[in-house]
Amino acid sequence: ILKSPEDYQVMCISPNGKWACGVYNDYSYSSYAFRWNLESGAIELLSTGDESEAWCISDEGVVSGTFTDRTYNVNHAAIMMPGYYDTEWHMLELPQGSVSGGCAYSITPDGHHMAGTVYVGKNIYQTYIWADGKIERALHEGGIAQAYTISPDGQAAGGWIDTGNRQAAYWKPDGTTQFLSEYKSPWSCVRKFSPDGKKILFWGGWNTETESVARLRAIYDIESGEVTDVPVITPEAAFELYDISGNYTLAGEESGRGYINVNGQGMYIDAYLAQLGIDVSTLGIIKPEGYDYYVIQRVECLSADDSVMALLYYDEEGALRSM
Repeated sequence: ILKSPEDYQVMCISPNGKWACGVYNDYSYSSYAFRWNLESGAIELLSTGDESEAWCISDEGVVSGTFTDRTYNVNHAAIMMPGYYDTEWHMLELPQGSVSGGCAYSITPDGHHMAGTVYVGKNIYQTYIWADGKIERALHEGGIAQAYTISPDGQAAGGWIDTGNRQAAYWKPDGTTQFLSEYKSPWSCVRKFSPDGKKILFWGGWNTETESVARLRAIYDIESGEVTDVPVITPEAAFELYDISGNYTLAGEESGRGYINVNGQGMYIDAYLAQLGIDVSTLGIIKPEGYDYYVIQRVECLSADDSVMALLYYDEEGALRSM
């Protein structure tokens, strides 16, 4: 069990489980990308003086995200640009127009393809797939959209398009766009492709046809077109899902408690760890007065085979950390 320094939040684990990346937020709320070698335990900040964010990481430890650039503007003013980090930050190819920033939110396991967003002109968010740093495909131009995830083969992407509010969007390999739900909300979004590329994790709104417990429209089967609903544990819960593994295990949170869904069974992460024989009380996690559980806030991400997971928690001094 590895634990991060204070205020380090893991955002992604590489599919092979050898790397993690994320963001360190300092006392002034500035953000700095980090890369974590899970085999050696070494954590490396990818910038110090200038801000950066690491959103996703390949099997070889290449990070995609956003970083401070001072070369784009003539006056050398700082701007957060989409890029990737191997041994240094590299800016991705940009579209024509006046660019005001961007981020590469996702990278394929082999590190060759990325998906993300570039801010162009006034309130225009354009989404792209890059191949080896060059724009390969424009997904959505001329409006407001975000591309948060890319398929393992780099030929499709997912995120949201603003159609009056956010709507979960799947940019298919054939060049067309499919909305996975008619539901529009600030939460509606494609979150992740499964490692085999067969399923899409998304936030598609609540299935109001069920009566016993709230169920979130959450898993889209690309081949069959079927959507699987995922039930919450507690009625009226705030529910978020962040990752899906190769075994279709789901990671997320429910009303501020880490959530995991294994073989279709949802449970709080502390109960799941107990099933694995792990004594949560020995992990240095806070248990506030009046609580009957230790505060693991979120299951953030998983390796493809479920062997590695990242948890966001508060330690016994109240500091936010990843483990």
